[in-house]
Formats: sequence, C-alpha cells, structure tokens
Amino acid sequence: MKIGLIADIHGNLPALKVILDKFEREECDSIYCLGDTIAIGPSSKECIDLLLTLPNINFIMGNHEEYFVKGVSSITSESMSEGEKQHQIWIAKSLNNEIRERLSKFPYLIEENIKGTNVAFMHYALNNREDTKTFKPIEKNVTKESMNTLFKEIASDLIFFGHEHNASNIIGEKHYINIGSSGCTKDDITHCTIVKFKDKSYDIKVHSMKYDKEDVLRELYKREVPEKESISKYFFNV
Repeated sequence: MKIGLIADIHGNLPALKVILDKFEREECDSIYCLGDTIAIGPSSKECIDLLLTLPNINFIMGNHEEYFVKGVSSITSESMSEGEKQHQIWIAKSLNNEIRERLSKFPYLIEENIKGTNVAFMHYALNNREDTKTFKPIEKNVTKESMNTLFKEIASDLIFFGHEHNASNIIGEKHYINIGSSGCTKDDITHCTIVKFKDKSYDIKVHSMKYDKEDVLRELYKREVPEKESISKYFFNV
C-alpha cells in the first residue's frame, strides 16, 4: 500500500501539478491532502478543482478551508489585519457555492489502520472545546515533549499533519510527522511525502522537485491578489 501526502499547497498550481505527476509515476494507491489547498497563492480555484477530479483522494479540513466554508466574518480574530481580511474575501469571491458545499464535508481528522499501523491524518492538533479556535496554537518549539502534549488526544501511532510550513519528524510517544508546505516555498523546489506500508511497518520518503515559481509570482500580480507584496516576501522569499 503506497500513499501520497501533500499539505498547504496554498493556491500554487505549478507545484501541485508537479506533485501529482510524481504520485502518478510512483503509482500511489491513494492521496491524502492535509488541508489549506486554498489561499495565499493565486490559483485556489484551479487547485481545488483539479484535486476534486481525482478518484483516489482523501481531503482534510484546514484553517483556510474553514475560513471559506464558515465565512470570514464569523471566525476572523482581532489579530487578523485588514489586508488579511481583504485577502480572504478575495479568495471567497474566486471560488463558488458548489465548492463551498464540497469543502464543508471535509473532515478534520481521518484515522485508519493501514497494513497493521494505526495512522492519523489531520491539518493540525485540534481543540476539543467549542469556545476556542478549532486548531490549537502552532507549537514553535518542536520537541518530543511538546509533540506528546500537542497530540495527546490522538490514539494513532503515526500522525501526519501540516499547518506549520516547516517540516519536522519527531518520535516520542507516537511518531509525529509534519510534512511541511508544498506550496509556500522559499526557492523553486516543492516537495511531497510518499509512504509505503507493509505488514505493521512503513517507509517514509520525501521527494523534492523543481517547479515554475516565477509563474506563481506573475499570477499573483496579474490577478491583483490582495497582499501580493507581503505574500511574495514572506512566503516566497522575494
């Protein structure tokens, strides 16, 4: 059993196409998309439309899908700048109600037993209290102890997630793997994770591929994406 994993593609269509081509060549049996397919990059609709055509894909709800599904005004915090609000409004207008309906059915967590290994797929650690945000605050100090605490409610032995764009691989009480962002890259290299499961064991490989980053930057300005200057600087190192 071989699966392909992506997270935080963030409207980066050139990177997504390179990754899907890799999954096809590697003959992955299924794909898990761990949230945040949309926003930041210029091609949210093209990315989600492409992924929704795939017969072997499993989706997870990310915070940006949640912004779109629930509506920006209902979940925007005081810490979100006016520019960020305008960006989310622009993203919502670039999509449509049919996509909103499809995304609203995305789960926050998938837990499966794959060839004898209990595996969890999620965007990030979740709050259980209704009076708090859906996702726990990002843990910047990535250690065995912090990951054990962050994911203490998850029973699975192997946990894949994203949200924090920097990848990490930590073995504590469980195996915690942040696959990182496939779409927000400082250079012209994207990456994906492919996992091969055998009887009660697994092999994880990270694949790096070149993509046309300049095309993403051109589209940011061509489409007049709100916050394009900040996005170019912070997420693409321009």
